Amino acid sequence: MRLTTAKLCLLLLLPVAVLLICRLLGLYSRFVLDHDFVFGLVPLFDTDLEGNVPSWYSSSLLLAASGMALLCRHADGDRRRRAYWGGLTAIFLYMSLDEAARLHEQIGNLTALLSGRAGMLLFPWVLPFGILALVVGALYLRFLFRLPVHTAATFVAAGALYVGGALGMEIVQALYVGSGGLSQSRTGQLVSTAEEFMEMGGASLFIYGAHGYLRQTGAAIRLSFA
Repeated sequence: MRLTTAKLCLLLLLPVAVLLICRLLGLYSRFVLDHDFVFGLVPLFDTDLEGNVPSWYSSSLLLAASGMALLCRHADGDRRRRAYWGGLTAIFLYMSLDEAARLHEQIGNLTALLSGRAGMLLFPWVLPFGILALVVGALYLRFLFRLPVHTAATFVAAGALYVGGALGMEIVQALYVGSGGLSQSRTGQLVSTAEEFMEMGGASLFIYGAHGYLRQTGAAIRLSFA
């Protein structure tokens, strides 16, 4: 089966659109109709909770991004770029694990011992991961300059969208709660929803960019079973 760009876009956009519609319907049921369970359907699609459909899909999407980076590594003939692709493979693999196991919260607990929990650091894990994101971004500048312009631009947009959601919207949420707002209020839930879907969008955009790069290199993926 040939995975065209159109098919890939549909494969990436359709699940996110369905999850977003389900999430918005859940918010409508909760804040307008005053029904926050509805046979378990509301928490099942609540992006602010763990162990449900959005959490599973986000983790799976990051795992797919790790797989795409690995395929790009095998398809790239430049040994220097292959090292960067290997790094992306490991980064996305960790992010997939973190999405499922919430490892960043444990790191946040350690950070809180030093910085406390106030203001932008209400969720203290943003400090070490923010620094890490800057370091990784700086290290990958050379890699981006060695990629085709369209691929590099797609990856920059994907990174900005993901980091803007994971870190940026988390800081917005912290400031909102710090000013007296409630994380479980309508505004707080909309912010957390934006965060999760920006992360999904960033991971999806990376997969799209990696697929385009593989097409440019003429790479073909074949599975054979003896």
